[in-house]
Amino acid sequence: MAIWGGGWVAKKILVSAVTPFTAGFLRFAIGGMLLAALLLARREVPQRPINWSLARLILVIGALGVFVYATFEFVGVGLATAVQGSIIDGFCPTSIALFAILMHGERFSNRWKYLGFLVSFFGVLFVVGVQALVDFRPEYFLGDLVLLAGAFLWGFYSSLVKRGVKFTSPFKLTTGAVVVGATLFGISSFLEGSFTTITALDSTVWFCALYLGAGSTFVGFVIYYSGIRSLGATRAGIFLNLVPVFGTVFSVLVLGEQVYITFILGLVLVVLGVAIINLPEKKPQSSGPDSRTQLHFTTSVSPNHDENP
Repeated sequence: MAIWGGGWVAKKILVSAVTPFTAGFLRFAIGGMLLAALLLARREVPQRPINWSLARLILVIGALGVFVYATFEFVGVGLATAVQGSIIDGFCPTSIALFAILMHGERFSNRWKYLGFLVSFFGVLFVVGVQALVDFRPEYFLGDLVLLAGAFLWGFYSSLVKRGVKFTSPFKLTTGAVVVGATLFGISSFLEGSFTTITALDSTVWFCALYLGAGSTFVGFVIYYSGIRSLGATRAGIFLNLVPVFGTVFSVLVLGEQVYITFILGLVLVVLGVAIINLPEKKPQSSGPDSRTQLHFTTSVSPNHDENP
């Protein structure tokens, strides 16, 4: 969790030195190579004949969940602060739950858990709306809106991932999506003419790129799924609530960013809302043809999100 929380500091430093497209390319080119190497080492090569429906889904997932979402992240944190980015990013588990309801018809057996959506969203409002009323800064407000749009996009993307893991492993799906995203970032960076700036980057910027690619994307993925195997999905997912906390602490300690009372209130409400949503469900006493699908979360973690690799 500390690795993903620290990712927001690295993103802020990286995007201050290069464009969002180049930052995305550096991160996912490094992460993609490491994930692909591990995939080959485990001999988890793609099956033949190729499942073209799955291939198309991986292209969509890589385009939305890696390329577009990461672009929102880098643009948003470039305008706002790493503290704001980490807190708003904490809303992603709530977004995942919301889209699971909207797109898959899943439901909570305990209706009081829907309160978590309201609590978490109020937390975001404190960061985006209330802070804007107290001290309006156009660049912060715009950055927050971009980050919030990314959080909702992540929920939609996760619904696509849920469809994809029916046909292949999360590891293969993640690796494919990262490779697609890295390719799109590389093409975009080249077309905008910023690709050549990579050779002139200093050691601090390269460290941040390696941190995001090798740390957040690769190591974070391996550790998280190892935790799922050891602790179970629900218990492992609970620790994701610590990501915005670590992100806020590291942003203050490393970048010296200021934390307003509205940020603290927002952080508490976002974490509390996610915790309510992720409380264990009671097992139903009986089921029948009319019973509705129950909603049980553990936040799905994928290649880009820093509550995920």
